[in-house]
Amino acid sequence: MLLMLVTAQLLQAQDTLPKFSLRNVGNNRIIIGWTNTFETIKQISIQRSFDSLVGYKTILTVPDPTTPQNGYADTKATNDHMFYRLYIMLDKGIYLFSEAKK
Repeated sequence: MLLMLVTAQLLQAQDTLPKFSLRNVGNNRIIIGWTNTFETIKQISIQRSFDSLVGYKTILTVPDPTTPQNGYADTKATNDHMFYRLYIMLDKGIYLFSEAKK
């Protein structure tokens, strides 16, 4: 029962793409999560940077971008002040970036 409550709270905390949620769980570990409602999504990549404007590096391209509830635990952040954004590629080469979050 407790596990179901914790899972429900985590799922409710996730934003719907192109928005996403960030949670700092300490020791430079950041949880990135989202809910996908796009029907024709081809790729989702998580990008990280030291500032919110430039220098973004892809840290993960998710194996199955069509999964409705998804996320990633960044355990290699050099500090807990990093910026994150999502690169989202849709059908026919259409792509967008989420807003950056810290």
